[in-house]
Amino acid sequence: MYTRRVVVVIALAVIGGLALIAAASLIGYEIGTSRASAPETPFAIPTTTPTAMATPSPTAQPTQAPAATPSPTAQPTQAPAVTPSPTAQPAATSTPSVPAPVVQINTPASGTRVFAGQPVTIQFTAMSSVGLNRVEVSVDGAIYATFPGLSPAPSTMNGSQIWSSTISGDHTLAVRAFDTLGQISTGTSIVVTVVSAPAPPVVWFTQPTSPTGRIVVQAGSQVQLEYWATSDASLSRLELWVDGQVYATDVGSDQSHSMHITRTWSSTAVGDHTLLLRAYDTLGQSTDSQQLIIGIASPNPPTLSILYPNNGELIPPNENVG
Repeated sequence: MYTRRVVVVIALAVIGGLALIAAASLIGYEIGTSRASAPETPFAIPTTTPTAMATPSPTAQPTQAPAATPSPTAQPTQAPAVTPSPTAQPAATSTPSVPAPVVQINTPASGTRVFAGQPVTIQFTAMSSVGLNRVEVSVDGAIYATFPGLSPAPSTMNGSQIWSSTISGDHTLAVRAFDTLGQISTGTSIVVTVVSAPAPPVVWFTQPTSPTGRIVVQAGSQVQLEYWATSDASLSRLELWVDGQVYATDVGSDQSHSMHITRTWSSTAVGDHTLLLRAYDTLGQSTDSQQLIIGIASPNPPTLSILYPNNGELIPPNENVG
């Protein structure tokens, strides 16, 4: 009978222990659910030792799980300020460049040789698309002449300037143009060489000829004249003078070193007339020829009649004829 009681007590103890275990598991599950971050501590399974009194082992109390430390709340990271891109500015439209003026020296050609004192004509042409303000001519780096533009400013200017020098050697002649924008043409220059002046011209008559330098013709007769002039420099003109007045002038051509002239002359003025030649070169030197004297005789010469003795009359010896 005693043994049966013991078995019953043990069975009740086992059943009670299982019930406690189930309750503890349920309580642990609820705690784990509410505190997800806390580690789950398992309950110790109680061990029952059968005793004579069949006294159940004390039930293990669940250990209080430590309070879960809350994770720090993530702070939103401040996004860096976005620097606005600069607004694209429209590209500036470039103004087409205006070409500088252009100058051309037409004459003389570079390398020209002239005599000391010989005039040289500098001829030029200047052009500009916006108009010319002025043109300057310089000699050996110094301004020699200035040609101002007109109003409105012309696009083309043609000009000439006479220059001469008595200083032998090379001389630089330059021309430059200024437009209305202040632009200056590129340097345009030539070199002219000045040499020592030659001898003056030589001039003479070849017709009519006379050993004495004098001839006589009847009034109104045509006298054929022929004469020459030569010069190392160019001849500018040749003049025929009659009785102190210019009778005829002949102009030399460019680079003319000799001149040959023929012409006729006549006069009705009875008496002697003086003819003279005068030649000029381009240096301004002049030379006179020897004089030519032309006598003009009357067309009606006087007559002479012999009254006594008569033609064929006999006169006694020693008789005076009076």
